[in-house]
Amino acid sequence: MSTIQTNKEHTSLLRYIILVIFMLIIYSNATVIRRYLIIMYPLLLVFIIADVALYKKKLHINFIDVLWYLIILYLLISLPFSYDFKESLIHIIYYTIMIVVMTLLKSSKDMQLRLIKIFYVSAILYAMITLSSFFIRGLIPDYFNFLFNSDRIHKIESEISRGAFSGLAGEVSYNMFTIAVGFGIVISNLLVSKRLSKFNTVLVIIMAVSLLLTQKRSVIVVLFLILAFMIIVLRKNRAVTKRAFKLLLALVVIAIVVVIVFPDVLRVFNRFFVDDKLYLSGRNELWAYAKDMFLDRPLFGYGVGSYNIYCNNMGYFSRKLHAHNIYIQMLAETGIVGFMLFMAAFLTSLLKTVAITRKIMMTSNNSALKVIILFSLYMQLFFLLYGFVGIPLYNFTQLLVYLISVSIIHYVKIGINADSCSLRKVKV
Repeated sequence: MSTIQTNKEHTSLLRYIILVIFMLIIYSNATVIRRYLIIMYPLLLVFIIADVALYKKKLHINFIDVLWYLIILYLLISLPFSYDFKESLIHIIYYTIMIVVMTLLKSSKDMQLRLIKIFYVSAILYAMITLSSFFIRGLIPDYFNFLFNSDRIHKIESEISRGAFSGLAGEVSYNMFTIAVGFGIVISNLLVSKRLSKFNTVLVIIMAVSLLLTQKRSVIVVLFLILAFMIIVLRKNRAVTKRAFKLLLALVVIAIVVVIVFPDVLRVFNRFFVDDKLYLSGRNELWAYAKDMFLDRPLFGYGVGSYNIYCNNMGYFSRKLHAHNIYIQMLAETGIVGFMLFMAAFLTSLLKTVAITRKIMMTSNNSALKVIILFSLYMQLFFLLYGFVGIPLYNFTQLLVYLISVSIIHYVKIGINADSCSLRKVKV
């Protein structure tokens, strides 16, 4: 991660506490620490507010923030009419905390860089543990069982038996997400760097293989779509598009070699089609339930977070499954009005990021800014594309990572406005 450098400045104890809380929230998804998330989110907000107040930092609220606060306002107004008041209130509280955190992060101009470094290092660790688990099947159940309860250990062993590895995350979907976040940083570095270092080459191989070992089909499609989108967006920058094409080719070669060397990995590709039909793992039924909810209350929906409760009460299923498509679930829960507000926030930040990315890649000589904005673009695209088959809007840790990537836009704008596109040095 040579092209990302943080300012050499004093970091207070308060800052370290904030970073630790971020790490506990983001990486405790399926661990025994998960039970304390209800405390950690408010603590994170309190400490960030304290940091801003203590150092008398200026608040930066832009149009993207306004859109998100309008979403919160809409959800609050519709709360009394929710199918499940308690569940909707819980979602609104978590959303509010994360959106305020996104706003306040822009007052701490180096925090995003520190978080990106955490994402990067953590992804390398998770990828290496995942790869090691393939060769040492008892690695997680035998040596890291203190991180998980007995039910989760049994689930991990069951997943391993079918060739899916959840690694330190303890859950294959979140292991995929954690590694994919770090992979985005590696991709951003590769697109910016003029020379392909041996270290980055090894990282691409390790992360690509570990992603395949999670057996999550969606990540294969999402990564290729992201690179295709970047090629289109950055088509005027021939050097970058050439690197993107090479990376696409390299990923294809890696996949072929891995399948030849480790035939078990072929399962992830076989799962795309079953009996000559696209295999959706039951998602089509989940989408149908959401469609019925939407058609019943098309304008305002059943209330945010109500999908699982509604389906449980109707006898469709008895667990928290979600619709596995955030767009259909948004329509079911928040109606056309809420859906339009959410899409306005998503697309506004994405379009602004695209515009800034084009400008930075064509005019700036600052490698750090290029890597940061490319990562922001990558992360937003990953969130939006994965949202077609996953639940990133309803997995609060994944939503938090997305909002962090959105806050990066402001950091990059500061870099653009600084003399010679250099990063400003800020005393913290």
